[in-house]
Parts: sequence; structure tokens; C-alpha cells
Amino acid sequence: MADMAALERALINADAAGDAAGAQVLASEITRMRSEPTKAQPGFVEDIAKSGLSGLAQGGINTFGAGGDVRSLVGRGIDAAGGAIGAAPGGVQQFKDMLKTAAGTTLTGRALMAAPTSSDLRSGVESVTGELYKPQTTAGEYAKTIGEFAPGILGGPGSLGARALTNVVAPAIISESAGQLAQGTAGEPWARLAGAVATPFALAGARRAITPNVINQERQAAASVLRSEGVPLTAGQQTGSRTLRYAESELGGGKAADFIERQGQAFTDAAMKRAGGSGLATSDNLKTLNDRLGSDFTNISSRNTLVPDRQFGQDVGATLNRYGKLLEAQQKPIINNISDDLIQRIQANNGVIPGTEYQAIRSDLSLAAKSTTNPALSGAFKGLRNALDKAMERSIAINNPSDLGTWGKLRRQYGNMKVLERAAVGAGEEAGMGIISPARLRSAAATGNRGGFARGDSEFSDLAKAGQAIMTPLPQSGTAPRLRAQNLFAMIPAMMGGTAGAGVGGPLGAAAGVAAGAALPKVAGSILMSKPVQSYLTNQRFAGANPASVADLWPLLMSSSAAREVVLPSSAATKR
Repeated sequence: MADMAALERALINADAAGDAAGAQVLASEITRMRSEPTKAQPGFVEDIAKSGLSGLAQGGINTFGAGGDVRSLVGRGIDAAGGAIGAAPGGVQQFKDMLKTAAGTTLTGRALMAAPTSSDLRSGVESVTGELYKPQTTAGEYAKTIGEFAPGILGGPGSLGARALTNVVAPAIISESAGQLAQGTAGEPWARLAGAVATPFALAGARRAITPNVINQERQAAASVLRSEGVPLTAGQQTGSRTLRYAESELGGGKAADFIERQGQAFTDAAMKRAGGSGLATSDNLKTLNDRLGSDFTNISSRNTLVPDRQFGQDVGATLNRYGKLLEAQQKPIINNISDDLIQRIQANNGVIPGTEYQAIRSDLSLAAKSTTNPALSGAFKGLRNALDKAMERSIAINNPSDLGTWGKLRRQYGNMKVLERAAVGAGEEAGMGIISPARLRSAAATGNRGGFARGDSEFSDLAKAGQAIMTPLPQSGTAPRLRAQNLFAMIPAMMGGTAGAGVGGPLGAAAGVAAGAALPKVAGSILMSKPVQSYLTNQRFAGANPASVADLWPLLMSSSAAREVVLPSSAATKR
């Protein structure tokens, strides 16, 4: 039996400590138990079930008796303090009565004064059910402790299942294991309590070991945008850890440099796709894209006719009214002549503008808007062009709706191509290779429409913002983190290798040691940049796990007999 084994170990400890009186009491109890008739031992499963229910009852008793136990503990503390300072027992009792009276003035205080202790509750329960069941096997002892810790499921964040694991099962198993190791010794209750209290923090450490870098939601969202576009990311970029990014840069060497180059190419390709293109933003690629879009516009325009409507007249009139006030006297006739020319063309073509003619007029207006440095005049040209575009779109929707989707797509792609053209212009090696950086894409997309870009109206908003949040390079030289990384990953291994080699083989050994030390970072870099390690560094398996806190532990400690055996060692309710 488990109790017999515990008594025998306690007897050995008492003999070793020279506690003759205690040893005699234990020996008498062992003799008595051996003389009792042997009871039929419960089955393994039955013992686990009964022990679990017994533990659950004890946990409930401890939880509901916590208020009375605290009151009892305070009372005993006052008695001990009074004895330590030599106060008369009557004076100590008078002080306790005064505290009781003061507590009775509040609802909480009255409840505390009337609350039963866990010993009272256990006596009441056992008067009806008989003595609570005692485990007969080691498995039963574990089941009893798990049941006793069950009220811990009430504390802490997370789902019910997560709390059951972290606040009940795990601390119960570790607490019982610690108790088993210290069983029969004076330190057993302390070992059980320490195991229970340490478990949530140990779990937090285990979570950190499994998920070393928790990524915040904003960074996860940005990384998700880039991954969906086929842009590869390093673990340092995804997690935002500057230390990890410097390590990748310094240790990764050529492998890291190749990765960043492929990343830039993939980012540029994602941007090019928004204009219907692909690959790098080289001059040849952009010219090919421009020619294709122009050809597609010509084709769709040739089979459609612009039918001016009232809205077209209002849009042209609004442009003339707005910019007529801003244009200089010699510039007003230019815009008025263009609007007059539009009216004459419409009249000459029986009230419409053929698609080919619309395309020619539109191209002339776009060229005129680019060629002038006067903002008002450029705005007027663009206003007339936009009025034409909107009128053509309405005409297609009414007369040839099958072309409407293609027309809208071409307009978006053409506008995006103009953004790419602005982004592709820049200094540096990347621009020369046709790679568009997130910063240049953001600047180009926001030009002329900063508000729209900020609100996400641009098709480049998400891509550019995500790229700048994740891919912005760290400072290349002179920074303290980079210098530390260089010393840690390059200089120190070489110096250590040289020192060790010199001690073994003199100058030749030193040279060999330096070479070996210098090669070590390259090996470490290959490991760091490998897929398994990168996946481990970015996994978020336990990202949502919350660290342990005193508040999480409170229900567990209230139900734990181990805690009662430490603070209330004489309480009959806590005896196992």
C-alpha cells in the first residue's frame, strides 16, 4: 500500500535523525496496519477513477474553505506574534476580538468570519460519505492530484482546453512527480508546492523554446501580403528581429545576398503584374508593356464609338469653369479652342466620335499635359482627357457591354504602368538591374495622389506598404548591432581558433586555427539560412500563448493541498 510505504520511509528518516519518539509512533502505526486484515485491492482503472473523484472533492473543499483557512491562519499568526513579544494571552485575545468586530462592519468581513475552514468542510463531507478515498497505486496518486487541481481551470486566459492543460493537468503531474521524489521527507509539501507554482512558468519557457519569435499581427499581415505575391522572406524579416537580421546578413554571406536579390526580383515581378507585365522593370520590358497596352487600347477603341451624353457636356463645362479662372489670359484660348474642336468633330461625325479619332484626341491631350510645366494648363488638358475617357466608358457600357471589363482592366493597367515608369527611374545598382524597391514604388504610387495611396485606393498600396515594412534594409555599416555581429560571427571565432591552434602546433597551428575559425561562420550561416531553421524561427505554433501570472495561479493554489500543508501543516483537511 502506498501509505505503508510512506510510513516505512518516514520511520527510516526518523531513525536516521535520532527522533526516538517519532520513530516509536511510526513503528506502532506500521504494526497496527500490518495486523489489520488485508483488504481486496481495487483494480487499476477503479483506483484511478476513485482517486480522481476523491481529489476533485478535496480540491472543492480546499477552494470553498479558503476563506476560513485564511482567517485561521491570521489568528494563528497573531497568537504567534503575541507570544514572541511576550503579550498576555488575554491581551492577544482582546486584540483578536477587536479585529473581528471591525471586520463585522463590512459584508466581506462578516462573510470571512462566518466562512468554514477546509477542515470543517472535510469533516462535514466525510460524516456523510465516509473517509475520502486514498489512492492505492502511483497512478491513483497522480489522478488524485489532477482532480485536486481541477479548480485551476477557472483561472487565466485561453480556451477551456488550454486552461485544462496548463492550469490543471501539467501542474498536477509536475507537482505529484516532485512529491513522489521527496515522499516521506519534511520537504515533500514544499516540493509539491514548488512543482505546482513553477509549472506555468516552465510551460511559458517551453513555449518560447518552440516559438522563439512571436510576430505581431501587423507584421504578420504585411508578411502575408508579400508571401501571397510570391516574394520570399527571411526569418529576420518576418519576425522583425534586428539581431536575427544582422546575423543573417553577416553569417549568410553569398547565400543571403542571392536570397535578397531573388527577393527584389520577385517584388518587382509582383509590381509588374499589376500593369499586365512580368519580370524586371528594364527599359525593354517597360517598352514592350507600353506597346502591348497601346495596341490593346487601339483595338478596343476601333470597335467602339464615343456617344457624347449630357454628363460629357457637364464634365467639359466643369473643366472649363474650373481652370478658366486659373489660366492666364493667353492660355485660355488654347483650352477653349480644344473644346470647340471637340464640338466640331462631334457634329462632323453625326453626333459621335469614332473610336480611332477618340484615341488620337486622347493621346494628344496626354502629350500636351506632359509637355507643359504650368500646373493649371496641365490640369485642364487632363480634365478634358478624363471627360473623354468617362464618356467612352459609358458608351461601351451601353452599346457594347462585353468590352466593358476589358476596357476597365486596360485603363487600370495603363495607369499602373505609369507608376512603374516613375518607380523605375532612379540611381543605384538595383535600378540599373530593373529592380524596383518598396521605397521607390511607394514614392511613385503616392505621387499626385498621396491621400488615395494612404487610404489604399492605389493597387500598389498594400504591396508597397508591406514591402517597406518588411524589406527595408538595415544600415549597412558603422552601426553598433552590425559591428557586434561582425565581431561575434567573424573576428572572435578566427581569434579563438588562432589561439587554440598556436597552443597545439605553433605558428602553423595558429594559421590552421584562424582558417578553421574563419570557416565556422560560413557553416553557421548555411545552417541559419536553411529551410528547417528558417521555418523554426518563424513558426507561430504557440504565438497566442499568454505568460503565467499570479492571477492565473490563484485558483490552483486555493485548491492545492500542497499549499495547505505548507501554510497550515496541522490542518486535517490537507492530509493525503
